[in-house]
Amino acid sequence: MDSYLDRKADFTRYLVDRLGGVEPGALARRTGLLETTVRALLAGDGELASWEIASACLVAAGVDAGAVAEARRRWSAAEQALWDERGDALRAAFEQNAHGKPAKIVDAHQAKVPWRRLTARHPVTFLPWVAPVFTGDRTLPDPAAARDIRELYALLRELRVWAGSPRQSEIEKRTWGALPDATISAMLQKDRWRAASDRELARVGYFAAACGLPGTEVARWVDAYERLRHVPPPDDLASARAEAAELRRRLAAVQSEADGLRERLRAAEATAPAQAPDGRAPDGPVPDGAAPGRPAPGGTAPGGTASGGPLPGGPVPGGATPSGAVPDGPAPDGPAPGGAVPGGRASGGSASGGTASGGSAPVRGVRARWSPRQRRSMAAAVAVLVFAAGAGAG
Repeated sequence: MDSYLDRKADFTRYLVDRLGGVEPGALARRTGLLETTVRALLAGDGELASWEIASACLVAAGVDAGAVAEARRRWSAAEQALWDERGDALRAAFEQNAHGKPAKIVDAHQAKVPWRRLTARHPVTFLPWVAPVFTGDRTLPDPAAARDIRELYALLRELRVWAGSPRQSEIEKRTWGALPDATISAMLQKDRWRAASDRELARVGYFAAACGLPGTEVARWVDAYERLRHVPPPDDLASARAEAAELRRRLAAVQSEADGLRERLRAAEATAPAQAPDGRAPDGPVPDGAAPGRPAPGGTAPGGTASGGPLPGGPVPGGATPSGAVPDGPAPDGPAPGGAVPGGRASGGSASGGTASGGSAPVRGVRARWSPRQRRSMAAAVAVLVFAAGAGAG
């Protein structure tokens, strides 16, 4: 029971029991894995599958957290038994090739002990992979969906997230130094892509294996790189120019619409009736019988009659004429206050039914236009007359 094969068989039985008879095809669709990968996991064929693969199937089957933790414990026991059987040979190989290229050592020995990471070369030290922390929803990205080399590197970033987002230093240790930290940074840099080469082809394979994928899944990523290595990303400059041309076209359409609205506004202003700044009607003759314009302040209308009838409150005591009307009969000695002339004549202008001082003949049909100052003077004169009439009656 302490041998690697025994530990592996125990883990496989527990895994199959927890999956509850879910078909391999259904697990493959839920996880994004190849169906051959799922079948190999359930049958226990080949080497021990990675925990990334096993946990993805457990989560896809809806297994509870307690069962997942127990499966992790059994998987770790199988991995430790594998290292106990093969670790000494791996250390000896590293000591003999202390100055050799890491890639050659990886290609020759990692398949035998895949889930150990190199933490130090002098003395040679290997430790188990750091236990990853996965997100709830995990679907393996499909490298066949990439249309150019840049999209393939974007999928590599998604693959890293699927594997629990291991640190770049962790990936370097998992590949035993075949992928240095700087190389990983260049591969994962957003909106960047590296020149195609056979060395880069091998690096894509190392990266996929460091994310926990078995050989059948790693081959998918290598084949995708081989397919797209000579397919450059789209020309960013051409895309920017096309977008700028579309924005210019839309701007011209908006400007044309604004010009049309301005023309309509000018036409509407030209056809609207003109009006004086103070709200009075424009200068010019008023036809006979036309209604007068705005009444003067105080309710008086041209000709000395009150606008809208007699003042409220009844007749003025002593027979005085209401405010705004010129009294009949002889006027008192001297000019009326405010410059008004008795007999209905207005000083300095013409009034309806009277003669302007200066000898000009009366003009029928012309509305009297008084400035605000004249209106105030006229109102004051009428008030004085009313007061004087009331005093004489008393």
